[in-house]
Amino acid sequence: MAEQLIDAKLYVNGLTDGWYAFLNLFKELMFKNSNSLSSNCKVQADSLIIQLENALIPQQNKYGGMTVNERLVLANKMDEFDDAINSKDIPKITDILKSVELSDSNINAILGSYKLLFI
Repeated sequence: MAEQLIDAKLYVNGLTDGWYAFLNLFKELMFKNSNSLSSNCKVQADSLIIQLENALIPQQNKYGGMTVNERLVLANKMDEFDDAINSKDIPKITDILKSVELSDSNINAILGSYKLLFI
């Protein structure tokens, strides 16, 4: 587990996406290894998870100041978005981008960057 945590630490690169990746891996490791952790270790892990979530997910404006990619990672929709782009499913792309609180003008710009037209 220590080696996996060291590997997860590599995601912490100063970018928000890296912290989300670390947080998700940390949660996964804690869940998979919960039977072998002491109660104190579980408490400390839960505390770290809560602190990271609070720092990464502002409660008042969930996506404020984030890039499109950061929003998609936070919403766990990056793969879904990539699939929609690859299949040129404009309604799906639009729904995904609206779900991460992007405006119609932002969505139009993103679609335009992929040479897709807004419907």
